[in-house]
Amino acid sequence: LTPCMMMFELSVAVRRELSISRTRLTHARSFSSILSFETFKSSKAVEPPTKSLVCLHGILGSKKNWRTPCNMFTKSFPQFHAVAIDHRGHGLSGSTQPGQHTVESCANDVLRTLKHHDLPAVFRDAQPTILCGHSYSGKVVLSVLDVLQRENSTLPEHVWILDSMPGHYDLQQDASHQNSVSGIIGTIMGLPAEFESKAWVEDNLKSKGIPKSVVDWLSTNIIPVDNSKAFRYSFDIKTVKPLFDDFCHLSMWDFLETYNGSANIHFIRAGKNSAWNQETLDRFADLSAKNNKIHLYTMPHVGHWLHAEDPKGVLDIIATHSGVKA
Repeated sequence: LTPCMMMFELSVAVRRELSISRTRLTHARSFSSILSFETFKSSKAVEPPTKSLVCLHGILGSKKNWRTPCNMFTKSFPQFHAVAIDHRGHGLSGSTQPGQHTVESCANDVLRTLKHHDLPAVFRDAQPTILCGHSYSGKVVLSVLDVLQRENSTLPEHVWILDSMPGHYDLQQDASHQNSVSGIIGTIMGLPAEFESKAWVEDNLKSKGIPKSVVDWLSTNIIPVDNSKAFRYSFDIKTVKPLFDDFCHLSMWDFLETYNGSANIHFIRAGKNSAWNQETLDRFADLSAKNNKIHLYTMPHVGHWLHAEDPKGVLDIIATHSGVKA
């Protein structure tokens, strides 16, 4: 993933609310081992639901990034209920979950949350029909498969990884960009935990050379502090940094090259993301030739925020190759 594409292609579609009748349940567990989640179903939902869609966001994102796709998918396929989840230290989830702040811990958080009694039984009683992860969560969903296989548990039917490569993240390349993810995380760590206004923190970040588009995207995470006139970011940057560090140093190539599970693993590549070099593409071609459970698709017209730029296109690919029919 190129640093400038990894998180910050701000799109109106991320924030768009569709005029769709739905039942939505949001849970915040700031000091709990359960992550915050939001569920979605169509006004014409099949009851009881028979299929489930689980969606996970990227670093410094939140479950809100998946609202439009979840609404669209459940409207088109009313047999599905969907849930979008905030990772530890993101959105409305706290940072007190068990274990170190790693990709695998995030996978265990998700599995534990999916068993929570407030979720519909379709999530609690079986593995997801479709499990989706964007960017950072590409490695999280692969880690979910790894954890389940080691436990000899059943697997999701289909796993979808949106514009995320399984190898190590090139920090040297990252540092060479103005939109360096590690640099932005470092800059935010240097800010006070609370600040007087949105304008103050925006001016501060711009003065450090962070592009306006990035500052605007980060500002969607600014929330008021309870019982105060101050503001803060909804993410916990002290949790985000070790999560990102672990992501950078973790490679899932070995897992993929020895994978023998039942779940189909689908990657969608954003064609405008130049980090998908020929070496990576050749490796995927070899992998797919050896294992018919692993697939790579390309959307040539989109960048890293593909599910915001073209949610219908992404969902059409997911539905078609997951065998979903209305």
